[in-house]
Amino acid sequence: MYTFLFKAKKSSGLVISGQIKAKTRNEVLYILASKKLEPVHVEMKKSLFQLGSGGLSGLHTKHLVFFTRQLAFLINAGIPVVQSLQIIRQIATSVQLKEITTDLMNDIEKGSSFAAALAAHPSVFSNMYVNIIESGEIGGSLDVMLNRLADYIEESEKLKGRVKKAMMYPTFVMTIGIIIVILIMVMVVPKFTSIFDSSNVKLPLMTQILISTSDFFRNNFLMIVLGAFFIPFCFIMYLRSSAGRQLKDQLLMLLPVIGPLILKNSLARFTRTLSCLLSGGINVADALNTSALTSNNFFIEKSIKNVKTQVVKGKSIAQSLKKEKIIPGLVSNMVAIGEETGNTDATLEKVAEFYEEQVKSTTNAISDLIQPFMIAVLGCMVGFIVISLYLPIFKMPGIAGGL
Repeated sequence: MYTFLFKAKKSSGLVISGQIKAKTRNEVLYILASKKLEPVHVEMKKSLFQLGSGGLSGLHTKHLVFFTRQLAFLINAGIPVVQSLQIIRQIATSVQLKEITTDLMNDIEKGSSFAAALAAHPSVFSNMYVNIIESGEIGGSLDVMLNRLADYIEESEKLKGRVKKAMMYPTFVMTIGIIIVILIMVMVVPKFTSIFDSSNVKLPLMTQILISTSDFFRNNFLMIVLGAFFIPFCFIMYLRSSAGRQLKDQLLMLLPVIGPLILKNSLARFTRTLSCLLSGGINVADALNTSALTSNNFFIEKSIKNVKTQVVKGKSIAQSLKKEKIIPGLVSNMVAIGEETGNTDATLEKVAEFYEEQVKSTTNAISDLIQPFMIAVLGCMVGFIVISLYLPIFKMPGIAGGL
């Protein structure tokens, strides 16, 4: 059983929210319908550590791609789904994947459809994944849909990896630098302080600031260590809230280089997801709703949901996109061309490739620029400490006389 968070509308128009324990999202929708509630938003509640497909209860992305790609190959070869799952279970290296394939086989043998069997594992197979599989089952093109899903997952993971790689180096260097500075403050500076106290030398302002900082670290060391764990924990919990996520995205979008990078990354995720869903035969309204959630940006998500509202009222996707200021003209114009030619999914894929290339070039540029910047910052920190410690030494009587 999983816990699902929901927002639903009563017949009076009042929107309520709460949580329901169920095995699948469809079961939640059924429960809400039985209570005469119209679902507005339903999502699985994640634990602190279950942050994505690679979380503790999720399947690692490489195993999910392996499962999807191998299943597509076997089904294309004419092997039935249950036998294909049995083969995958035999060759899989992941214990968790073996357990999942066993559950899927059991559910299908009991009469469940493949899509419904997948939906019983919401922490592994997203709503998008299940919807596309369901479309493939109905249309008799399950192997094609599986290959598209595998391509989508691989491209999404590459995009995510590029952004993570760009941020990993500065985060690692800064963390190591801060740890070294703290150790110097706690272990090295006090030894120099005792020398200064015994010499009665008037300390420069830089040295006084350094000694005061060192005293603060030594006197509050335990609190600093606890804060180093507790503050990030509280910060992460706040960012997971609606208000925290909105504030985070708003602040990041205002940053000079990071802001455009995040926007391009979100647009790439949105356009690739929408392309995959439309090519899989999912209706436009549902495709827009799902792709909005995968954009990983509060403002893009809000804009796409506005687009969905306009599309439901009968307007085209391109017309609706043009009204959203955060969506670049390139996207709306390309979608307009796709709608005119009847190849919206293919056009969106080209847009996704363009923004993915933009993300790649931007992350490479950031990596090249950030390294000398980080070295300069750490050099200034260490330089300040060294100068602050040695300035009083040159004022000591013995050394001053020797000079």
